[in-house]
Amino acid sequence: GIFLKLVGVSSLNNKFSTFDSFTILTNPTYILSSTTPSNSKVGASGETIPFQLIITNLGNDVDYVNLPSPELPSGWTGTYTDSSFTLQPSESKTIYLNVKVPENVFGGNNTITSKVSSDQSGQVETLVFTVYIDEKADIDIELVTTAGVVTAGTAGTFKVSLTNNGNTRETLSLKMEGKRSSWFTIFDAQGEAIDSLIMVPGDQVQVSIEVRPPLTQAASDTSGTLNVTLSSDTSKSVKLSLPLEVLKSDLIDDTVVEEEEDSLLPSLGVISTLLIVSLISIFRRKKF
Repeated sequence: GIFLKLVGVSSLNNKFSTFDSFTILTNPTYILSSTTPSNSKVGASGETIPFQLIITNLGNDVDYVNLPSPELPSGWTGTYTDSSFTLQPSESKTIYLNVKVPENVFGGNNTITSKVSSDQSGQVETLVFTVYIDEKADIDIELVTTAGVVTAGTAGTFKVSLTNNGNTRETLSLKMEGKRSSWFTIFDAQGEAIDSLIMVPGDQVQVSIEVRPPLTQAASDTSGTLNVTLSSDTSKSVKLSLPLEVLKSDLIDDTVVEEEEDSLLPSLGVISTLLIVSLISIFRRKKF
């Protein structure tokens, strides 16, 4: 509050004076302001990145300021240079939030949320920071086992391993290509037919690819192609050839029936026809 004294002096009466005092009481106000000169930075795995916070007491009384632990992506850590302090009216304080980027960090934008609270009023100020990590997509596919030799009408199985060696979360599109693509079906570890697969950095997944040549397929060497397309960059794909040898099925009889050779002698029907024509000719000559 403010203590005031009011004095009155008469211009007459020998400058008689009197006074009175009073106090003006004001209610305390608690208002915090939190700002940052930069809320977005570029980082890399293993780095420590500092973010500056400027906290000001805009109220008219002492405020007690608290900064709880920041909200960070999984595996990240962050510490303040000071997380609990007092501020006089109009006083400001600069602190730093030091963010540690993990070694196996995901690429793209990573968000950190910082909160500044007043113990006096319960006011909470929120600041959101972003650290961008360069995206490096890298999917490796490897043929583990081959179907080898497959008899037409039966099934063979390929085993293929996929590894995410990059730092991007990928929803992979799996597709068989080639003129024999209809022979192939892709299955996950649970035996469910799939055409996509979600993989985070460091994941390694094995899929089975069943090949079933049709029963009437002739013996041949052929192949199909597995095309894996990345979601982070749909123009980028990885391909793997799946070769196999197809054997003819024993259920198919492809014996060629040989036709009888033509006889050098006229057939019995031809002889009969010629004989009848000759008899008719002789009969007509005798008649006339």
